Amino acid sequence: MTRTVTYITEEAEAQKRLDIFLSEKVGSATRSAVKRLIDDGLVSVDGVVASKGSYRLKAGEEVAAHLPAETDDTVCAEDIPLDIIYEDDFIIAVNKASGMAVHPGAGITNGTLSAALLHHSKSLSTVGGEARPGIVHRLDKETTGVIIAAKDDLTHLNLSEQFKERTVEKVYHALVWGRIKEDSGKVDMPIGRSVSNRKKISPQTNKAKEAVTAFSVLKRYAFFTLLELRPSTGRTHQLRVHMNEINHPVVGDKLYGRRKVHQAVPKAIADMIKGAKGQLLHARSLMVKHPSDGRALEMTAPYPEDMTEILAELDRDADK
Repeated sequence: MTRTVTYITEEAEAQKRLDIFLSEKVGSATRSAVKRLIDDGLVSVDGVVASKGSYRLKAGEEVAAHLPAETDDTVCAEDIPLDIIYEDDFIIAVNKASGMAVHPGAGITNGTLSAALLHHSKSLSTVGGEARPGIVHRLDKETTGVIIAAKDDLTHLNLSEQFKERTVEKVYHALVWGRIKEDSGKVDMPIGRSVSNRKKISPQTNKAKEAVTAFSVLKRYAFFTLLELRPSTGRTHQLRVHMNEINHPVVGDKLYGRRKVHQAVPKAIADMIKGAKGQLLHARSLMVKHPSDGRALEMTAPYPEDMTEILAELDRDADK
């Protein structure tokens, strides 16, 4: 959910930068938060989507911003079990479960990864703000797999720079609809906030950003393909949108995927797909340079139980 705020610039505010103007007007919004809003196409000036925070405003212009619904930014530690893959004095890597939001947001106040991390660790970075202790990057709520958190600010900044410079190696596995003929390929398709549905990301956008996903086939089934996905960019919903745009949506994706299971799919498999906790998209591994000494550190997460069971059933059906 979002709320829209509008402001009319006054004479005294002429020539002020758009990002500074908004951060001053919206007391809860930092410059970095305003930048994210602009990057996501959620800010407009006189009805035109803003492209730069450095835009110099003119007197009398109407500035509109679509803000997340107001939430309490205070995160309280919660005793939530974590599947820890790796931990040392600098970082902690977790195999995130489906249904767990990374941090509080609109309508989400508890049960988050940030709350679980606060309970687990006495030391977490503060760079991301009070609502995101330790959080360096994110995974969609229904996406499972490897996510890394920082225990101090220097580590956080180091890891953030690696993500920014695209030196982090990210590998996802996804079960998608249909049989993909090519053994490998690449989807090079800029995306951004959809012009028709603000909950979605789409190529049909007023502000498209580069988005590139390489894929390779791991296994083909009668109605599905198991893929390895390697995104070289990290756009919101990128993998889900790209797979949908090439007509192979991720199985179980309620926002971009198919709503019904094809009647030709064996009942046992169809029932398992309907009962899956979320989309069958899994952050399989993540490789970073360790912030303390630069050594390559690769963390791998096993599939969640429902994905494991579905793939096993697909294998059994294929062997018949």
